[in-house]
Amino acid sequence: MAQEKDIVCRSCQSKGIAIRIKSVGQLCHCCFIGVVERRIKKNVRLNHRFKKDEKVLVIDDSSTKSRVMIYLLDHCLGGLPVYIKIRKADVSSVALPDLDGFNKVLLPLSADDQAEAFISWLFGKDNKVESPKSVPFLSCLLDEEIEAYARAKNIPLSKGSLSPLHKDILYFESKYPGLLHGLLKGASFFKDASNGRKIIGNP
Repeated sequence: MAQEKDIVCRSCQSKGIAIRIKSVGQLCHCCFIGVVERRIKKNVRLNHRFKKDEKVLVIDDSSTKSRVMIYLLDHCLGGLPVYIKIRKADVSSVALPDLDGFNKVLLPLSADDQAEAFISWLFGKDNKVESPKSVPFLSCLLDEEIEAYARAKNIPLSKGSLSPLHKDILYFESKYPGLLHGLLKGASFFKDASNGRKIIGNP
């Protein structure tokens, strides 16, 4: 959980209210916002680069994550002419036929969500077919980083329920900071190496 205290920012050395998260250390609001926005921009540039006149579907499930995603999307595009349609829907209800006519579909999924999906797939509990158009826009950010960013930018928060697996993931990330990002780095390679087969559980 992000903590705000009267401490010194490790980046600019300023004193005052700061955000303290294990994954980034203690930073003032300004430096923390910069870290998040640079990380998102780098992720988009390396993995989900937008092109001129692309048609992008944005899934808004009314969560804090979707609000942060929509805010950061505008920040990342930087005036690039892209057609954007925002659709109110639950992420799990998005079907492949719904994506026809769009180049990308942005989902409000964090590193925590991606780790949960990978573990479910690994143990044969998730058979959902993913569209190559799907973009987990917040996959480079942890849930607590997203919540801290929302607080820093005065974006309304919306609390949702967590699955037991998600709670376990948060527990291990608190014990071993960096675990989620490391897991996700190997997830794509692991799936490719297994040719999409479940390694553990039912084939």
